[in-house]
Amino acid sequence: MDNNAIIDTWIGYKMSNGEREDLKEEKDASRWTFQADGTVTYQLANETKDKLQRRWKIQYSEDGPSLFINDVETYRIITLENGILILESIKGDGIRHFYANEQTYHQQRDQLP
Repeated sequence: MDNNAIIDTWIGYKMSNGEREDLKEEKDASRWTFQADGTVTYQLANETKDKLQRRWKIQYSEDGPSLFINDVETYRIITLENGILILESIKGDGIRHFYANEQTYHQQRDQLP
């Protein structure tokens, strides 16, 4: 995976812990906007103006790629393909966060996995 592949705005549409799924409406969806300069803006929900600015990087190990936020390993990258980004929280007991880039989200909302 090329680190540039994550540079985009990603809209959260689902969270899952294996037993339960929580589907998000666009107004309640979180957003990550990854920039090439290594900064990321996190917005909790579409309707809030509250935004957090952080630094990001992807590091690789024998377990695969991980996303570091402010130098803390925060998520394992499960997949990044076809406009879908699935992250597994390091501290979240297997909680998976499903994101689609803006184009995929708006064009394929009804077909998202």
